[in-house]
Amino acid sequence: MALQHSDDEASNRDLRDAVQELKKLGTVDVTRNMSIVSLVGKHMKQFIGVASTMFSTLAEQGINIEMISQGANEINISAVIDEKDSLKALQAIHAKLLDQPVVEGSALHDRIERLKLGQD
Repeated sequence: MALQHSDDEASNRDLRDAVQELKKLGTVDVTRNMSIVSLVGKHMKQFIGVASTMFSTLAEQGINIEMISQGANEINISAVIDEKDSLKALQAIHAKLLDQPVVEGSALHDRIERLKLGQD
């Protein structure tokens, strides 16, 4: 579960109460100052290697991944990282995955066009 940091006493009390309830079922750890970075795309599952590229990009930047999660519908992949690395992570992932020029006639370009037309 991810919660936004709050100095509000009621929010902190609710968190403490939830932790106490969950401890009845097992071990509970609260980790603070973390961020979630996610890739989301309707046709993401058709592109092999997207998650690998995301994770290797974070590694190249020296950003440690604490947890990985993929949605059941495979349109998103998320990683929990240290909050201090969130801007660097977003910039690096964006540069690696989204700032790539599309070359007319490339296999990727052709695949994207087929997906847009519903032919795949």
